[in-house]
Amino acid sequence: MLINRCLCLISLLFNISFISCQNYESIHQVVPKKNNDIASITLYSYDGKSESKYFIPSYGHTFLEITNLSNEEIILYYQVIQPQESIVFSWWAIDVHMGIWFNIEPYYIYYYNRYDTRYSTTIYMNHDDLDMVNIYLQTNDKYDPLNNCSKMALKCWNLVAEKSEKIDILFLTTPTYVVRNIKTFDSFSYIKSLNNKGSIGFVDNQVFNEYKMEIK
Repeated sequence: MLINRCLCLISLLFNISFISCQNYESIHQVVPKKNNDIASITLYSYDGKSESKYFIPSYGHTFLEITNLSNEEIILYYQVIQPQESIVFSWWAIDVHMGIWFNIEPYYIYYYNRYDTRYSTTIYMNHDDLDMVNIYLQTNDKYDPLNNCSKMALKCWNLVAEKSEKIDILFLTTPTYVVRNIKTFDSFSYIKSLNNKGSIGFVDNQVFNEYKMEIK
């Protein structure tokens, strides 16, 4: 009787272990770059844990980077991206402009070591994908708590993602949720460097407004 119980317990533990392992298997597959792809889009997310201090929580941040992989200039939301250069952007609740801001994240990483446990994954885009992203940015340059950086970034990502690369969007989508999903890709990075030298700013009336941030 005791032996049977032990065997049942071992079997149960094995099944739990198997299910647990399954939860960490890759469920998203990156489609290899095609001949007509002209750019890459990288999804970054940071869960905020390393910046939570003295009972003050940090909820993290999600942002995107588009890199020009072609030999010609490409246009992203009225801005030129030169070959092999990038633009970083996300949605921010900043009084000067409640919506899409460009290149804040590389600045924060360089000067303040922010987002120090960020995860990322990269997929590829063609001309049609870039057109869809431009339309999306033009019509979604706004911010509100339910349409935060994570949800808006995922909506943009899913526009160009293949079926195996899409991430489900929740009513309340958080940076932590995005991190968990990035980890389920067959290809992802930890603390990936950002290839960006652009100015911080936002677009207003089809014109890029550069914004100087003070270094503290």
